[in-house]
Amino acid sequence: MRAKTWKKWLGVTLVAMMVVLAGCQSIGGVNIVKVVENSLNVKSSESSQNLSVELIPRKDGALTAEDKKIIDLVNGFKLDIDHAVAQDPSHMSLAGKITYGGKAVPFKLGMEDTNVTVWIEGIKKPVVVSLANEELEGELVAEIEKSQDVFRGAVQKLGAYLVKQAPVPNTVSVSSVTYTVYGESLNLQKLHIEINGDEVIGLVKTLLTNMVKDDAGLREITTALYDAFYPIVESQMGIYADQGAEDNFFSSIAKDKEVGSLVLYKFVKNGIDEILKDFDAHAEELMKQDEVKQVLSKESGLKLDLYVDSENQVRKQNLELTVALPDIEDIPVQKVIVRAAAESWNINKAVKLDAIDTTNGVEKLDGYALSGKGFLANFDKSSAAFGILKNDLGLGKTDFSVFEEDSYGSDDYYPGWWTLDGVGMVPLSVIADGFEAEVKWDAATKQIVVYDALNDITVELKIGSTTAYVNGEAKTMSQPVLVDDYDASNVPLRFIVEALGGQLKWNPDYYEFYVTSK
Repeated sequence: MRAKTWKKWLGVTLVAMMVVLAGCQSIGGVNIVKVVENSLNVKSSESSQNLSVELIPRKDGALTAEDKKIIDLVNGFKLDIDHAVAQDPSHMSLAGKITYGGKAVPFKLGMEDTNVTVWIEGIKKPVVVSLANEELEGELVAEIEKSQDVFRGAVQKLGAYLVKQAPVPNTVSVSSVTYTVYGESLNLQKLHIEINGDEVIGLVKTLLTNMVKDDAGLREITTALYDAFYPIVESQMGIYADQGAEDNFFSSIAKDKEVGSLVLYKFVKNGIDEILKDFDAHAEELMKQDEVKQVLSKESGLKLDLYVDSENQVRKQNLELTVALPDIEDIPVQKVIVRAAAESWNINKAVKLDAIDTTNGVEKLDGYALSGKGFLANFDKSSAAFGILKNDLGLGKTDFSVFEEDSYGSDDYYPGWWTLDGVGMVPLSVIADGFEAEVKWDAATKQIVVYDALNDITVELKIGSTTAYVNGEAKTMSQPVLVDDYDASNVPLRFIVEALGGQLKWNPDYYEFYVTSK
């Protein structure tokens, strides 16, 4: 229970960044609105980036072995992207290295439309993963692509609007510096911003208050959002109409831009008014909770340095985000510190993607295969990447349950374990799927061949026989392979699990077997 609790808090703090924009249109001569607009309108660029996370353990608490393992795992990780290229929103490439436990593993990643190609040092062939969603209708995808420029413009307006309304944090400064980015010496304006956790609630209240006061600006933003999203919504409604669905009240209102954008504006404004109505009372109640009080304390904070050139483009940035975690027994970490840095060049200029060598072919995988043995089997077992993925991250481990067979008729058959003369039996496919092993029928020898590519284990079985061969060695089973009424080949449960390198445990509470492997 303890591990689950603190890992949940860790996940929340890593994902929930305290994003607060520095307010006012200009600070120390830096046009913040223009900087934000430009940042949200970068169509192509080259850059380098790095990211690391540090967990600070509590001084007064003893760490369990699992706690220490997770902390060491996170603290030993660093991501360095030496060269990132964005040609357009659907064509990008990354080249860099992942460092873990003192081992640096180079990698390359390329994206072209809906295909992502991944190369990692130690992989036998680059892996291609399709991100295409077959559930998305072609017309909808086309509409999304067509609306990209409108959507980008709406995001620009939204970003600029929020900057205008947001308050200035207590610590903000601007200074002139000279810095070299990709071999070019630049005169830059360094904008330094610090936000402490105890400022966040006040900053959010001021932002929302300013948004309500600027009624014309809020109306303009909601209209821009309507222009960006309605064509996509309309396309989807058209698909449903083709399928026989009738127009509803919402769709009839949304078709009228003036009425639709007004409805959206009212929805946003009423929502903000509702939040502000009892904001102070809710904030006071929230801060009475010790866990929240610790997270939103001076111990938490954001430090951000933006280096801006004469064209109001961000050429370099450093970020340090510190989140103080609640001081409770279940959490052995007192702080999480995220550090990131980036440099950019050739902004909105012609750029060339870094190509991945595919002359020796590629392995095509779907998204599901990335999480198990199917992905790991593509690596040289002596490579650093294989060791990290399998031994440190646990990729490829087997962990599943085998339930009792349940049959209510041929249409409601649920394969599982059953007994034959006191021996637990199971459909072979249940275990093979759990181990992500391949099952083939050898017509020449009339044998069933089960192959686990990751662990290089081959099990040969013959229907009606109690003799099996595990990597060529003959083994005797307590029952022969038999075919049931559903044309499924059944084998002794314990034998096939152990033959594939697994362990079998009985769970009497749920009347199931638990299968694991290292």
